[in-house]
Amino acid sequence: MDLNKFDALTRAVADRRSTVKGGAAAIAGLVGLKAVTATVAAEDAVVVEGNRGPDKKCNKKSQCGKGLKCSDKGKCEYKGRNCGKENYTCRRGSDCCGNLVCEGKRCVEKI
Repeated sequence: MDLNKFDALTRAVADRRSTVKGGAAAIAGLVGLKAVTATVAAEDAVVVEGNRGPDKKCNKKSQCGKGLKCSDKGKCEYKGRNCGKENYTCRRGSDCCGNLVCEGKRCVEKI
């Protein structure tokens, strides 16, 4: 094999290696980007949710429904007497105070 053919062959192999490495890096980057995007989207969905009911897990107040706060224990709980006032978030009738009932996840006056 003459020297020119050998040089051409080594350049071709080097070009293929760098192409393969570049392609692999690009694929890894896209996979990583997709994972980061999915994580950010999931976190955004959690923050925007804002309607978690009593005893549901939370990280901040904005995740809990109306009349609820995020406790030190990481759960949504009522701000006051441990029951919901009118239009507060609820899951069942016992979540609401007095003569209020739980309808459509809100404490409403019993008619």
